[in-house]
Amino acid sequence: MCSGCSRACCRPRSRCRSISSGAERPATASRDCSTALWPSTTTTGVDLRPYSYTHPGFRFVHGDFIRARFPNAEFDAVVAVSAIEHCGLGQYGETESVHDDAAIVREIHRVLEPGGRLLLTVPFGQPGQTSWYRVYDKARLDRLLASFAVKKIEYYVGENRRDWRPADEAEIARVDSVSPGFTQGVACVVAVKGS
Repeated sequence: MCSGCSRACCRPRSRCRSISSGAERPATASRDCSTALWPSTTTTGVDLRPYSYTHPGFRFVHGDFIRARFPNAEFDAVVAVSAIEHCGLGQYGETESVHDDAAIVREIHRVLEPGGRLLLTVPFGQPGQTSWYRVYDKARLDRLLASFAVKKIEYYVGENRRDWRPADEAEIARVDSVSPGFTQGVACVVAVKGS
């Protein structure tokens, strides 16, 4: 899923940043954006949860992305796979804040160099929220990414909680990811910071 978006996001010799590199996921999004595609890429992963693995070209920062205070324009690309929708909901020990997804995206914009790319995945369909994730619709995603130019967006619908198939915008808009308690629709986005 989203392989076309990840290739569109990162370039050779990129300085890529991954949000929520994931204690239980061995940095697959980070590796996909970095050494799996281009050996000269370096990746910095940030997560509130500890991460004990090491990988060539990968540096891990344990803590809050905003409080890490990376320099302006530090990264060529940021990968936020299954991360933004959880921000500010208090499920990882952080303070609850309804708009923390917007604060994180503003910080991503700040740390990206001009022309830098954001690879983002979020639950997508009928808008709503559970205690641990938000579901975005077109209007909310457009607001979230207003400071970026969206270059590519792909939609996927889940089947049997294991399989994903491509969907169009009309189909994904009808998907309910709140009532079942797990994500049934996903948007994969490549967005670019202006110069």
